Amino acid sequence: MSNSYRDRLQPAIGLTSPGPAGDGSGGTTFTASYIGDDPAYTKRVQRTAYPMMDGETADDLGLDSPDYSFTIYFDGPDNDRETKRFLDTMKERGPWTVAHPVLGVLQLQPLKIVPHIQPLTSGNVTAIDIDWMEPVADVPASPDAAAAVQQYADELAAEQLAFMQGAESKFGTLSERKSFSEQIRAGVAKITDSVNNVNKKFTAIQRQINSLTNQATRDIASLSGAAIQLVKTPGLMAGSLSAQVHSFGNLGRNILKELPAAAIESYNGTTSVFRTNDLNRTMACELMVSAVTIAAAQTVISTRPESRKEALTAAAGFARFVDDTQDALDGVAEYSRNNTLGDQYFTRQGTAEATAALKGAVIKYLMSLMWDLSALRIVTLDRDRSPLEVAITEYAAQSDTEADERYAFLIKSNSLSGLKVMLLNRGDRIKIYA
Repeated sequence: MSNSYRDRLQPAIGLTSPGPAGDGSGGTTFTASYIGDDPAYTKRVQRTAYPMMDGETADDLGLDSPDYSFTIYFDGPDNDRETKRFLDTMKERGPWTVAHPVLGVLQLQPLKIVPHIQPLTSGNVTAIDIDWMEPVADVPASPDAAAAVQQYADELAAEQLAFMQGAESKFGTLSERKSFSEQIRAGVAKITDSVNNVNKKFTAIQRQINSLTNQATRDIASLSGAAIQLVKTPGLMAGSLSAQVHSFGNLGRNILKELPAAAIESYNGTTSVFRTNDLNRTMACELMVSAVTIAAAQTVISTRPESRKEALTAAAGFARFVDDTQDALDGVAEYSRNNTLGDQYFTRQGTAEATAALKGAVIKYLMSLMWDLSALRIVTLDRDRSPLEVAITEYAAQSDTEADERYAFLIKSNSLSGLKVMLLNRGDRIKIYA
């Protein structure tokens, strides 16, 4: 029996819509004529150039999703009706099942549909150009990504404490230790002002810090450990994930304002001596900011973002805060470079690598969540509508139970209260996660 391409070639192309639920069940099937297409497969290649080296290196990162562009044809006396039915069905969301004449069954997401309606010149046939892409299966978020964030947060805390223990020799006098501990207390005061719900654990650690700073001989290592534990205390911030990261960023920037004023102005070309007290003050600020960085990272893995936009906002906010911190401490290092080696400030010393690793882990974790998160869509109401009707319509609720759940979610996700839970007004902007 012959088994050439002529035997395998199908006479037409079949297209089945995703259906009302978007999962392929209950979809509408179309059969159309087809001439051919040219699928495009694009490689993702990272090209890297190095100074003083000719050429570039290439890292093969795999294939992008294949792109397909082909034309289908509806012909015959009812081609206009079939075309309209096909275009109406394109409103369904999700990938289509395409029985390709050559490549077999494919799951393709429509991107662009261009019908060529020419009743005078080709009234017996309608051509439709369609651009598609072949999506990959959804990849669930990896729990290892969250574990990596916790691991690097712990490593940053350990590196910071090791740095403070090694720096104790710099606090040669009681007045220097007093200066450092007073700076820690100032940082604690800023944290207290930012706390929405002060719990018992927080106040207990705060009392411990007050006790340590009141001792005649200041235990710098214990004080540093207590400061980190204070900021790591759960429940410091409230609100959505992006709001919490933003609040931690503002807190950290307020602490950075306590850096020596002369060091902050170092780019003005001043060359005055960087005093020992300035060094102590800088180390106190670095300790507190490191604690805030750790707390923000732990908040990321304990508070789930509601949408892809919020995850991206949180990732960008965390990255900006870490970068701002490094820039500020770099300014101090620049200012102290004219001092003797023992009195110079080296930015973050052993904590720099741990901080960079933590930043990367946080961003990687948030990006790994993107597959499971909903896209945020803003609906502007063109008339007065009840929230229940909006929930049923926009979320395509299929049962009374689902309608109740979607209604409750709509109220919560939009922070609706008062009369808004009964009636929304024309012009109101409603967030839909779907």
